Amino acid sequence: MKKRRKSRILALHCLYQFDLLEGDINTIFDTTKENFRLKDKLEEFSLKLVLTTVKNWEELGKIIDHNSKNWSLNRMCTIDRVLIKMGCAELLYFDELPVSVTINEMVEIAKAYSTDNSAGFVNAVLDNIATKLVPDKER
Repeated sequence: MKKRRKSRILALHCLYQFDLLEGDINTIFDTTKENFRLKDKLEEFSLKLVLTTVKNWEELGKIIDHNSKNWSLNRMCTIDRVLIKMGCAELLYFDELPVSVTINEMVEIAKAYSTDNSAGFVNAVLDNIATKLVPDKER
């Protein structure tokens, strides 16, 4: 497993709970991270991804709604919706990460945690967002 994938999976667990329960994200993170036992830098990356995604939650939703053909957020399964929000946050706010890395990681996590069709769907939506919103970012 790639080093940051476990961090992203921790972020997925936290944001999934946040999406369903809308609780305090810091409490959710502190409780959930105990099951992952990440090294400090990986835990920091996960927390940064979680907090960045939550901070921009509504805006990310609008971006995704606008860029997912024939799919509104409320029609997406929760895991796909959260993965796409996480990926969108990485694309927009993590300049050091290449587009291809972000999309590939979200696709691989979708394969492991979501439906058979999710990987292609997550890939298509994130690729569309990347093409439109960060065309000059390293691929």
